[in-house]
Amino acid sequence: MDRLSEVERAARESRFSEYGSVNVQNLKYYQEIRTICEENSCRNYAASWACPPAIGTLAECRERVNRYRNMLLFSRKYALEDSFDFEGMHAGLKDFKRTVDGFQQKIDTLLPMYLLLSNEGCGRCPQCTYPGAPCRYPHLLHHSLEGYIAVILTEAGKDAAKGDMKLWYEDTLNAWEKRLRLASQRIPSLHSSSKELEQYYKRSLISGLVCLWENDAYVTNPFPATSGMDGGSICCYPWDVAGYGARMLVMLLGEQSISFLKHMLSCGIDSHICMALDGSGSGWCEYAYSMWSIFNLYCTILSMTGKGWELFGEIRQLFEAEEARLEEWKNLKNYGRQCNLLEMRSCGYEHYVPSPNAERAWCYDAIADIAEKMGERDVFRYREKAEAIRASIRENLWDPERKWFRCVHPDGHGEVVYSIQMYDALRMGTCNAEMTKHLLSHLEDGKFLGEYGVSSISGEDEQHYELNDPDWSGGGCYSGEGPELAETLWQIGRSELAWDVLSRHFWMGTKVPYIPQEHFCDSPMMPENRRANIIAGVAGMQAVLFGLAGFQIDLDGSLRLSPHAAGGVRYEIRGFQHGANVIDLVVDGDEMQIAVNGELRVQGEIREMSI
Repeated sequence: MDRLSEVERAARESRFSEYGSVNVQNLKYYQEIRTICEENSCRNYAASWACPPAIGTLAECRERVNRYRNMLLFSRKYALEDSFDFEGMHAGLKDFKRTVDGFQQKIDTLLPMYLLLSNEGCGRCPQCTYPGAPCRYPHLLHHSLEGYIAVILTEAGKDAAKGDMKLWYEDTLNAWEKRLRLASQRIPSLHSSSKELEQYYKRSLISGLVCLWENDAYVTNPFPATSGMDGGSICCYPWDVAGYGARMLVMLLGEQSISFLKHMLSCGIDSHICMALDGSGSGWCEYAYSMWSIFNLYCTILSMTGKGWELFGEIRQLFEAEEARLEEWKNLKNYGRQCNLLEMRSCGYEHYVPSPNAERAWCYDAIADIAEKMGERDVFRYREKAEAIRASIRENLWDPERKWFRCVHPDGHGEVVYSIQMYDALRMGTCNAEMTKHLLSHLEDGKFLGEYGVSSISGEDEQHYELNDPDWSGGGCYSGEGPELAETLWQIGRSELAWDVLSRHFWMGTKVPYIPQEHFCDSPMMPENRRANIIAGVAGMQAVLFGLAGFQIDLDGSLRLSPHAAGGVRYEIRGFQHGANVIDLVVDGDEMQIAVNGELRVQGEIREMSI
């Protein structure tokens, strides 16, 4: 048996899913790939002996590879439960590295000399010695494949050698320039004396643009996906797209957002958690926040485009069907277990919860407002139901001793969870002055606030707070929540606290390429095994426009401005489009200027204005 066959047998015994030999002379090296490394989105650049620049220049890597005649390319497949099975992804990465270690033990006895490359850096040591000291295990050091060679994936039977990285790079650049032109035409620009605010605003916008997937085969083109930079969640969760990103989506897509909404209505949110690229429903269950999210997108479309009134009957019917389906107790709906709600690791935020019951009340008020605009007279019953829900939340879900909300289980058991989700009840107009005071008292360091953001569970909650799942279980947060909280605080007139909350997120303007799915609040980092981007990152941009700057478009299409001071920071919002008008806003200290189509209309102290 020749030596290559023996190596292939070792690969087979190592349980690789696929393997095959490649002529080294056919390998391609692209400086563009090394440039991506230098952007350090994986945080391994200049931090590991396995990655650039420690492995040498691209020319040095090619020279090292060319010492050999053949290369064995191998891979292994891992089954995941779904596109959000982050634990499975992380476990697969670790297992693959262990498999490569086992493969190395086999080929050590076969080959006198070889170069073994592996995936995604090293990770063998908790802290790499680079660059201050030599590698602790040089014989076990596997340089990253990504730092050497571009492995091009093609359709079966097609020759990757016919591809041209330069052309692909130019195509990508052209596509991005087109997308940025769209953004510059429809999204206002921000200029500020705070460069941190500027960078954060831009990073938030980019995070939304990168989630617009363009393909004529998709149900809409572009298709606003939840994320997808790492190949996962290229689908639409109403919670992300229509909940956190509705206003940005409508600003970018305009009336095209109506087509997207229609497909979302028909994909089956009563039985599925998300919409796939072909418009079909996908996922294991209905999600508690989907109905409000769709209603939020619909109302945004009505107010920002003036179109879509003909969909009201279908929207209302879908809402009423969910109302009839869910069990009700004292005007509150039972939203079930964790799989339908926040997916916390601990139990507690379940069944009769303040949010999304508070969102239900908002939906009833929205139905009344729309019905009234359409000439219906019998709308009082919707407003009565909205207030009945809010009154029940105050009476049955507020714990007067703990001065916090509780969640009630069907057996009457009450569970107090210090979750950031409780602030949604505040945003939906449920809380009286006393409740508001107590909720806001928890927005301080060591509780919900950290140096680099907010925590999904307050640090004071010893029963539910933990560090393994930041987005909903503590130690960090889902990236849409912090900016949304800041916007809520501006809307209730707590400007100083709102600025404090939002500014804790400014590190993401420079430390990450895109706003990630979740991040820690005690350090400027994100979990390694989570989504690298999320469309809900646009919540930062929206907090600036609709919270700090105070733009508010009502259902009748009228525009109100209620700007806020920003801790002595000067900021300018230029190019906010409202119908045929373009609005420019300048806030400097306690003074403001408002121009409409280039003509100065208002100058003086900050105050609420109708345009």
